[in-house]
Amino acid sequence: MVRIPATTRLALWVCVVCLAWPTAMAWAMGGGSSNGELNLPIPAAAVRVQLTDRTGRAYTVERFSWEGKLYLQGVFGAAKLSIPFAKIRFIKGLAADPSSPGKAMAEVALVTGETVKLAVDPGSRCYGMTPYGPMEILFKDVAEIRM
Repeated sequence: MVRIPATTRLALWVCVVCLAWPTAMAWAMGGGSSNGELNLPIPAAAVRVQLTDRTGRAYTVERFSWEGKLYLQGVFGAAKLSIPFAKIRFIKGLAADPSSPGKAMAEVALVTGETVKLAVDPGSRCYGMTPYGPMEILFKDVAEIRM
């Protein structure tokens, strides 16, 4: 029988733990999924929208959310503004405004008839379920969202 020194056994044990721990944590957090499905945030209320992307493709989207939330958030003048979906008729993606570098502009038509232009993070993610499956789209790729 071959005798392995205690220091070698300890080193092997440390290697096993160092490799197994991150793998187990990634698997536990859902990182082990290899089926390509999106893990979408599911909002508390069911919001249905018609979304048109910049290529002109239109989608009917159920369980729509903006970054997992049920409101649009952006900068209006010097203030940060949050507008609940229930107050919005439609959102149009506009060309970038030079006065708001790094932001995309959104024209928001409210149910009251007013229109507000917000500077929005172009990397904001919109989520939902389409008849084809889960959907995720960046705001910079959105032409229009009709509530």
